[in-house]
Amino acid sequence: HTTDICVTQNGLWFASYQDGVSYYNQETKVTTWINSKSHNLVSDLVNDIFEDSQKKIWICTNYGISIYESGKITNFSKKNSLPSEYTISGTEDKNGNIWIATFGGLLRFSKETQKFTLITEMDGILSNNLYAILVDRNNQIWLGTQVGITRLSIDVKGTILKIRNYDK
Repeated sequence: HTTDICVTQNGLWFASYQDGVSYYNQETKVTTWINSKSHNLVSDLVNDIFEDSQKKIWICTNYGISIYESGKITNFSKKNSLPSEYTISGTEDKNGNIWIATFGGLLRFSKETQKFTLITEMDGILSNNLYAILVDRNNQIWLGTQVGITRLSIDVKGTILKIRNYDK
C-alpha cells in the first residue's frame, strides 16, 4: 500500500510499504520502480519520502535510509553506524539540516561529516517513539511523539538551543 507521495519538479514519487518506491516522470510519462532488487534500496518497507533543497530524494524505511541522487543510491543502516534504523518521517529545516523521526529518537544529519547524531529522551525530548516531524515557518522542529509534542529551537547549524515538551 502507498504510504507517502512526494511532488518534485519533474514528477511524482510514491512510497510503498512493500514494494519500495516508484517515480513517475510527468514529462516522459514513464514510471520507474526503485526497490531493494533493482537499485539496492536499503528496504522495500518505505514509510516516508521527501526531496531536500539539493534535489536528493530521502527514503525512510523500517531498516534505514536510502538517498537517491542522479540514479545512484546511498544507504544508511545499522551496518554503517546509523544509530536508529526504524525511520518514520523526515524533513529539512530552512538551513539545510536534515531531521529524521525514528522509533529510537530523532536523527540529525550532518552534510559535512555525512553522519547522523541521535537525540533521545536522555537529551530532553518527550519520547523516543516519534511518529511525525515538521519544520514551522520560524524554523522550529516539531515532533509528534507517543506521549505528546516536543518543540526544538535550533541555530543555523542545527544545534539545539532549547527543548520544550507539551504533554498532559
